[in-house]
Order: sequence, then C-alpha cells, then structure tokens
Amino acid sequence: MFISGHFILQAFCLGHTSYVTSLAAAEEWLVSASADSSVKLWNPVTGTMLSEVTCSSDSKVVQQVVYVPTHKCVVCLIAGSTKLVIITIEFDKDVPKFSEVLEERELSAPALSMSMYKDNILALLNCESAPLQLINIDKEGKEVEMSVAGDLENICKDLTSRWSAFADAYNIQSNFFRNLTKMNMDNVEEELARKGKRLCTSEESAGKLPKINK
Repeated sequence: MFISGHFILQAFCLGHTSYVTSLAAAEEWLVSASADSSVKLWNPVTGTMLSEVTCSSDSKVVQQVVYVPTHKCVVCLIAGSTKLVIITIEFDKDVPKFSEVLEERELSAPALSMSMYKDNILALLNCESAPLQLINIDKEGKEVEMSVAGDLENICKDLTSRWSAFADAYNIQSNFFRNLTKMNMDNVEEELARKGKRLCTSEESAGKLPKINK
C-alpha cells in the first residue's frame, strides 16, 4: 500500500528456502521462482502460499518465470537447461493452484532469458550462431518459424555480429548472482527467522494502520 508518501508492507510471502530469482503477476495472484528449484503461487494481499511445484529434480535454479494469460500458464526457465517447463494454473477452483502435470519444450541451446512474443515464448539462447528461438506453448509444442516473427531475423543477425560484447556483459551479470548467493545467503534459516519476526510485528501493528477511504 502507498499512504501519504509512505509505503506500508501489506504482507510477507514466506516459504522459499533460497533466494528469489523472478516474480510474475498472474491475474490477481503472484508467482515466484527461486534457487531452491521451486515455483510458488501466492495471494500477495495476505502472503498465503496457494500452491507450489518443484521444477528441477537435480536442484537447479529456476532462473525466470513468465505468465502467459492467453494460456493461463507459467513458463519456467531452468538455469543451464535446454528445456522450458510449463505449469498450468487452474483458476476454476475456489483457490487457484498449479496443475500436477508439467509440460516441457525443448530448446536448441541453454537459455539466458525469455519473454512473451505474440502468445509464444521468445528465448535468448547461449548460442552465437542462433541466439533466438521462438517456442509455441500450445500442446503441439512445435517451434515457430523465425520468419513468422518478421524482423526477429534481423535481430538475430545483429546479436551474432556483436556476440563477443554481449557474452562479456552477460558473464558480468552471472558473476554477480554467484557473489550474491555466497555473500548473503549462506544461512537461509537465519534469514527466514528474521522475516518471521518482521511478519509478527506487521500482524501486531495491523490494527493500528490508518483507514483508507476508497
């Protein structure tokens, strides 16, 4: 909430056992990804966890999540992997939850990042010769021809011609995340305990918040 020039914490979303890597808004709910290999669905108003899925059986970092509203699903990028994991959200329940069935889409190389592009997923790959790949998230799972996306072919050529500079920039970011993990997340239990204390303080003072006239 924002009141008279001040931010007031609405709630804490507590549950991940390692650092959070990505957030995505899914309708009125919140999706989070973490280095603990899980993806969680939250009520951001109350901080209640509604559903969770473990995306990687070998403890890999879930690097990014993207919500696709046309398909009511979350696409997950696993660090260092050549697969995207697709999780459907069942909104027709009293409380929305993740489907227990996970789908996968194969990439031609490990992905560095991804975004939506005309109801498809555009993945930025760690591959100098073909740095972009469009993936259809429908059940057929067929790769979309790059020519369908128009000027994306020109972007591919530009990325390839400047790959050395781009790769150097990405490595700086990768090193930052490794250092962040080592410096600040060595003791997850202590961090969760501190968050728990802040949550208790927030709940105790909830009745003291000023009323907001809508």
